[in-house]
Amino acid sequence: MLTPCPTNCSFRAFRPITLADVEKLVLSLPNKQCLSDPLPTWLLKANVDILSPFLCQLFNRCLEHGIVPFSFMSGYVTLLLKKADLDAADVKSYRPITNLSVLFKLPERLVAQQLTEYLTENGLLPELQSAYRAHHSTETAILKVMGDILLALDPAIWPCCPCSTYRQRSISSIMIHCCGGYRRLTVLTAS
Repeated sequence: MLTPCPTNCSFRAFRPITLADVEKLVLSLPNKQCLSDPLPTWLLKANVDILSPFLCQLFNRCLEHGIVPFSFMSGYVTLLLKKADLDAADVKSYRPITNLSVLFKLPERLVAQQLTEYLTENGLLPELQSAYRAHHSTETAILKVMGDILLALDPAIWPCCPCSTYRQRSISSIMIHCCGGYRRLTVLTAS
């Protein structure tokens, strides 16, 4: 089902990136880097107060012109074996992993942050979308699907959890209650 597009909202331009945005993002980076990084991440983090004005200006120009420097887009490609039991001599057994420069990831994350804020504030994200959202995971998606399945089942099958109690509980508590009851039910019927 498609989310209807509200007529009263439009995304005209990115807001300018601030020093605080850059500093917060740099300090939240993990202490790892790839071979294409011009400097180690720990060094960038240690000197963020000196470098953030330059990075802020650079990232704002990238947003203004809609491009990033070509050198930012270079990456280090590593081939990883898909599964340990596959033939290491066969090229099809590998998948490429591209490690991009931290200087490419920073503006990418700043753009993603602004877009996500806009979509969330204007109600443009589907309520049940789990991918690429904070506090949404495959676990929450599975709980939702399992909860819907349990709600659709005949209450006679789940005597431990009558339909009237479903609306008063969270999906996870329903799952714990019903699955626990189901295990007790199978143990009782198996003996």
